[in-house]
Amino acid sequence: MMTKQELKKEAMRLYKECDQCEPENDIFAFAVYTLLSGAAKDTLNALVNKGPLYDGDVPSKSGRDELLDLGLANKACVKGEQGYQTANYMGWEVSKAGVSK
Repeated sequence: MMTKQELKKEAMRLYKECDQCEPENDIFAFAVYTLLSGAAKDTLNALVNKGPLYDGDVPSKSGRDELLDLGLANKACVKGEQGYQTANYMGWEVSKAGVSK
């Protein structure tokens, strides 16, 4: 039996492999979203809708770390200043897959 962390990593692996597969990619993006912790979901939604965010302004540092570990967010420089986080394209897709349509 796989742990939740192993499931999350496997869903991300499949998501990355299936980058051009539609609609399978949406299914994997939704699977990744559902396996994220609540802190990571809150942080991802904030990065997508309000980002880039300064490190002290993210909703959760543990959520930020989870997103960075999975490759759904990146550290960034904004106007010459370090210490910002932003959602990347994969993070945006995973976030949108988790939003009810």
